[in-house]
Amino acid sequence: MNLLSAQTRFSPVSLLFVLLIVVGCKTTSIDTAQTSPIPPRLIEPLKFVNFTVSQINSLEGISNLLSAKVSIKQDSVLGDYDWESFTGWPGTTNHAETINEFRAGVEHDFSARYPFDRIKYNIFKSVSDALDFMAKAKPSKANYLTGNYGLEFPVSILAGNLGSDDWEQIKIDAGKGMTLKDYAKTGHPNLLTDIRTAGNTLTFYDTGNKCDYVVKELARGDVDGDGCEDVLIAVSTLNQDGNGGYYQAYVVSRTDPKQRQVKLVEFGAAK
Repeated sequence: MNLLSAQTRFSPVSLLFVLLIVVGCKTTSIDTAQTSPIPPRLIEPLKFVNFTVSQINSLEGISNLLSAKVSIKQDSVLGDYDWESFTGWPGTTNHAETINEFRAGVEHDFSARYPFDRIKYNIFKSVSDALDFMAKAKPSKANYLTGNYGLEFPVSILAGNLGSDDWEQIKIDAGKGMTLKDYAKTGHPNLLTDIRTAGNTLTFYDTGNKCDYVVKELARGDVDGDGCEDVLIAVSTLNQDGNGGYYQAYVVSRTDPKQRQVKLVEFGAAK
């Protein structure tokens, strides 16, 4: 049964594009048009108990992975912590080993009681979102935006750890087209520091809210049907005590290769 490639490995295409963001668009150019379709692909391998998935080639493969046991050994903070249960408020405990179990008992009604539960939730949610994205994704004909694209994210990506007053200012700044690059300028009240890009991951520190942000590419493919590659990213925070916090998945797109700011749409809302 040709379900998927289940060994830990990166395809040449994944390595080639690991620092690119390729996005929804309405125009093409000689420099960015592709001579052959770009297949949908995982950027962040999915880790299950006893095997790792680097690429998915069929809907049948996705269906089978929904019932496979997810591994949380990928997170060193958790160690040998009980990974099968999620404890929420007011003390309820949900059991989940697979994505199907996670979706049935945890995903839609969960508020972490302990920080480790949030870390586990983020792991399961990122696997769930990646499988949904791959089920929707089609081959792409073109890509745009090379280089350090992460600094071109709108500042609305910071919403997860903000209080109400901060969020009002973020909305105003996002409406002005401000990006992370603007917030990284010395002297800005919401200064972002320690900005780093490594592989498919962007990290930075939010001095105002005293937390680290991790922005990770999960998968790529055309999910809006315009022929250009979109990117699924997961945004999570790490508080000063080293415990997990906020998580949100977005689809990244851009309609014009010369446009300064990329577009973010919460995953699930993208068409």
